[in-house]
Amino acid sequence: MIGRLLAPLLLLSGAALAEPPAPLIAELAREAFSLPLPDAARIEVTFQAEPPGEVVLITGFRMNPTTGQFLAEAVLPDGGASRISGLASPLVPVPVPVRPIAAGTVLAEGDLRIAELHAARVGALAALDLNGMIGMEARQALSPGRPVMRQSIAPPVVVRRGDLVTLTLRQGPLSLSVSARAMADAHAGQGVRVVNLSSNQLVEAVASGPGSVRVPGLADPVRP
Repeated sequence: MIGRLLAPLLLLSGAALAEPPAPLIAELAREAFSLPLPDAARIEVTFQAEPPGEVVLITGFRMNPTTGQFLAEAVLPDGGASRISGLASPLVPVPVPVRPIAAGTVLAEGDLRIAELHAARVGALAALDLNGMIGMEARQALSPGRPVMRQSIAPPVVVRRGDLVTLTLRQGPLSLSVSARAMADAHAGQGVRVVNLSSNQLVEAVASGPGSVRVPGLADPVRP
């Protein structure tokens, strides 16, 4: 008697809590994937057959952590159950080139777009910060539509090996500049060895701008 009285209340409660199954599956799948996923990743769920419009609960969820294929039981608002299966795909928003980028190109905003790629295609070393990539220089050719590895870009080179540069030494109000030759490539703020052409001595300097280096003070940080 009590069960018959409570049944309608349980059904009403289930109907109130019901929601489409895809978000519930996506939440369970995110925790089950073997790949570590960034917070911005989205789980796309496709079902093998038409799923119930709304479910109250997902139980018995099983998923292949590599392929994303899943099988589960869905509890329906009317108290029934339905078996559902399909594929959960982790998609990561990634900056990718819109065209072939030659080595030495300084990246501009128009060179990149955001694409959603399967996490397996992205990798742990992919650059994910679009704003942080703008103004960086491509160290090697970049392919359109493919993730850019962090080691493939770097701050723009302002001094190149073999270049004639101006070497400046400042001490208090005094400043002395001489000609020198760079022994390696360097970006702004990076340490670089140069040969003082006046004394033929090797000097540890810091690249300060295009064609310019300076002798660092004791407190100056030198970036590798």
